[in-house]
Amino acid sequence: MGAYTSSFTGTGGETLSSMTHPSRADWITAHAVATDLAIVEVDRLWLRFQQLGCNEDGVLELEVLERPPASNSVFAKHILSSFVTTRENQEVITFEAFLGAMKWAEMAPEMDKIKAIFNMINNGQPVTKELLYMILKRTYPDESKDSLSKLTDLMMNEMDDKHHGLITQFQFVKWVKKLPEEELRHLLEFRIVPLEITQEAHRLFSHREAEANVPSRYLLSDAVLETIAEKIQNMDWHLLSNKLHFTGQELELIQRKQPYNPRLQIYDMLKSWKQREGKNYANPAVLYRAMQECDMNEAAQLLT
Repeated sequence: MGAYTSSFTGTGGETLSSMTHPSRADWITAHAVATDLAIVEVDRLWLRFQQLGCNEDGVLELEVLERPPASNSVFAKHILSSFVTTRENQEVITFEAFLGAMKWAEMAPEMDKIKAIFNMINNGQPVTKELLYMILKRTYPDESKDSLSKLTDLMMNEMDDKHHGLITQFQFVKWVKKLPEEELRHLLEFRIVPLEITQEAHRLFSHREAEANVPSRYLLSDAVLETIAEKIQNMDWHLLSNKLHFTGQELELIQRKQPYNPRLQIYDMLKSWKQREGKNYANPAVLYRAMQECDMNEAAQLLT
């Protein structure tokens, strides 16, 4: 994907891999914090990464690309090879790089996605008629040779307006942009968590929140937050911070302010959340739900 991979590959995966491991309870949490993704998104992508064949250390070795399911699609293989990073002098695909790529696919501007697709076809080089035919053959394996040849000629005539026998990135982008807006949006849209699942989750949360036995907003005092911090200081509170939508940078700043003191770090985090939400909107129901999802049920009872 050329220059686009620079936004999600590099040494970050190597640094993170030295801090956590798939066998540790904070594997998902640490990656969520590092990539600014939600726990549910990281959890879903971890399942996909395992299905691709990652090893016990949570990385994909390049030999995996030579066997199914990666080898089933030349395009999937090409895309995955774009995520390669170096770890301990070995070229691998880290889970963090994979997450970064999926996040990019979901959030990147439309134009960047179109250019990235072209770059994946032939490493950014112009596409010849022969290559276009091979791509169509892989895309439509059941079509006859005659049908594929006609489709190749049609697409070359539409895109190669200079009649040079090559399709450049500019010509490809120009052709793609002619597609109906709704169709193009549908083709380029990618969601880590499908929309219908997200909508159902919001529906269930709204229902639970209405039934939850939690106090009114004005009762969410600093004293309660301080007691909560005391109770969860030995638990995975980074998971809670992710549920409350703190970024990795925000969490790092909080930890620097209160080094070696998890209780004060948690207290500062909770106060920051309350201040961010505003005194009229810092709903205990939100904190209650987040704590329950982190298995902090005893501390969550302080809100009932």
